[in-house]
Amino acid sequence: MQIARDELPQYLIVQIGNTDKIFHQFGPSSPEVTPGVREMDERLSRMVPELLTLGYRVIINADHGQHDTATGGSHGSDDDMDALVDCTWVQ
Repeated sequence: MQIARDELPQYLIVQIGNTDKIFHQFGPSSPEVTPGVREMDERLSRMVPELLTLGYRVIINADHGQHDTATGGSHGSDDDMDALVDCTWVQ
């Protein structure tokens, strides 16, 4: 957020990788991912309003979907769970 406030670039690309890490570790349907998802939600609930105040528009998406496996989560198949991702536009 410091860069957004101080330098006011035309656009920002921000990756917050903890959610991806825990989904790979435990699988997307595992209850172990809930704390990480809550943390991400809390971070976004602080970040998005500030970015909007600074005049930015926000698009939130993922780089890939994921499916459960016996050892955690994985992606890379042609299945919709892997290939389709949600995208949210906040204006």
